[in-house]
Amino acid sequence: MKYLVSASILALSVATQASAQEPFQLGTITLFTNQTATTTARSGATVEVVEAKEVQKASDTRLVDYLSSLPGVSASTNGGLGGTGTLRVRGLGGEYLAVRIDGIDVTDPSRPQNLFDWNGLTLGGVSRIELLKGSQSAGYGAGAVAGVINITTLRAEEEGTSGQASLEVGSFGTVQAGVSIANKSDRAEISLGLNRVTTDGFSASSLGVEADGYEATQLTFGASYQITDAVKVGLSLYAVDSYGEFDEFGGDGAAPFDEYNESTTRAGRVYAEFQTGAVKNELSFSALNGDRTSNSDGVASPFSGTRRSVEYKGSVEQSEALTLSWGASFVKEGFDAVEEDWSVFPPLILTPSGSVETKAVFAEALYAPAEDLDLSLTVRHDDHSSFGSKTTGRAALAWRIQPDLILRASAATGFLPPSLYELHSQVYGNPALQPEESKSFEIGLEKRYGDDAFAKVTFFSTEVTNRIDYDFLTNSYQQVTGDTKIQGMELSGRTPLSERVALFGSYTLTRAEGPNGGKVVRVPQHDFVLGVDAALTDRLSGTLTVNRIAERYDGFVATRAPDYTLVNLSVNYAISAKAEAYLRIENLLDEQYQSVSNYNSSGRAAYFGVRTSF
Repeated sequence: MKYLVSASILALSVATQASAQEPFQLGTITLFTNQTATTTARSGATVEVVEAKEVQKASDTRLVDYLSSLPGVSASTNGGLGGTGTLRVRGLGGEYLAVRIDGIDVTDPSRPQNLFDWNGLTLGGVSRIELLKGSQSAGYGAGAVAGVINITTLRAEEEGTSGQASLEVGSFGTVQAGVSIANKSDRAEISLGLNRVTTDGFSASSLGVEADGYEATQLTFGASYQITDAVKVGLSLYAVDSYGEFDEFGGDGAAPFDEYNESTTRAGRVYAEFQTGAVKNELSFSALNGDRTSNSDGVASPFSGTRRSVEYKGSVEQSEALTLSWGASFVKEGFDAVEEDWSVFPPLILTPSGSVETKAVFAEALYAPAEDLDLSLTVRHDDHSSFGSKTTGRAALAWRIQPDLILRASAATGFLPPSLYELHSQVYGNPALQPEESKSFEIGLEKRYGDDAFAKVTFFSTEVTNRIDYDFLTNSYQQVTGDTKIQGMELSGRTPLSERVALFGSYTLTRAEGPNGGKVVRVPQHDFVLGVDAALTDRLSGTLTVNRIAERYDGFVATRAPDYTLVNLSVNYAISAKAEAYLRIENLLDEQYQSVSNYNSSGRAAYFGVRTSF
């Protein structure tokens, strides 16, 4: 560790001396790091911004696989499309990650850990991704201990009507198609996106032989209207229907029954932005209904989750140096389920349910005491109907030591109450659970070389007290007494090798240990990504990436899992200025590996597609 730290600091120091005079821009606008939009160069938190052109170069079908190539991010999936997918950020699992699609909180209140299941979400229709890393509970509430991921679907970028259509076919009988259309005028915007994916799949269980298929349809809709210069109203809708087969723990399940999950999600958000004097205001209402049914051995177990939220935000620029933001929110979540208790025979049919309300107020100050220094302070007070009051905070700074060299640092506290399922499930729940508390720190340097080259190093640390985990001895969720400590480092960079070729890569070192040195499962200690972008001709381009995962633990009793290396390739050919064909090959070397013990992952798979814009 100390040699890596020394090497990182030395590399950045040499880079600084070598190119201190190169021009530097303040960078991409980040919409979610603070309560008001800012540039990445003025953000004290680490944020990864992925634009549409980068998404289109991806060599992955699932969004979760693509995100796992980002620094500090790893993923584990139970099988192929439709298998349970979990995203981890800096060693913290999906229950610690807030997920927004077009501003809508899409985490599921009925799932065991109130997380978003990435199982079938593809890259189709995605135009922008922002991943805000580090504890953001002060800004986004309890579920944002690891960070926040914001996904934006396709929108019109200029006035007039525009759109995009795509069709892809490939291995395992996979067919994916999508279309989006948008219109923008001087006062109004409207967009509609539709994506459909079907696949025959492969056996999710390593002990199974039957292929596990999946199909899903996703619809997104957005509209806004500028009523006056001071008032704007808008609407976002998100809907998904899916059907996916799965395997039991021991394999294909008992014949003649099929094991499958059906789910339906309906979510929406309406908002109004208005200005009163110097104050900018936003008032929004969001709703989510999620219904899913797990069919196992001929028995259906339905689950239902709901969320209703109202939020107000206000902000004012007190001066060129000081911006103040504040707000309040009310969130009500509920879940109902039908479970079978197989610990008795004949099994009991149980109907657990529960609900919770959270009221919150928050405030943020952005202060720039000098042209090269930005400070931010965010404070939030939550009133939880089951666990009372909790105050969290976050402080961060961005210091531009030189125009192209930025020092970032932040410290934050987090708060994560048990999910409704963890508390109220009559089979696996534990009503005695208490909230988790956490402390997070990070410090890092970013060196820029013009617009297309950079080097970054970030050190991070998170300490979680009373972590909630599933206990296989009691078959229930239990509190892990003591502290879980996660520490690590992210290195990433990009540099052009010529006018047509660029080299990029990242390395993440993560040490995740529970009390008494116990291992946290499915967190790789070493995660290395190396890639090449190449414009082979004016029309032909390609991207090759290598991802090495090493020293990872998994299983009921944490044991060392095999290391693995994945090689992915994508090739794009511009048919015209507005149409292209592409070929993606996942797992080019046909590596046999498991990101979750006893569950298969895809072997070599090829996908061919065409994409056009209008």
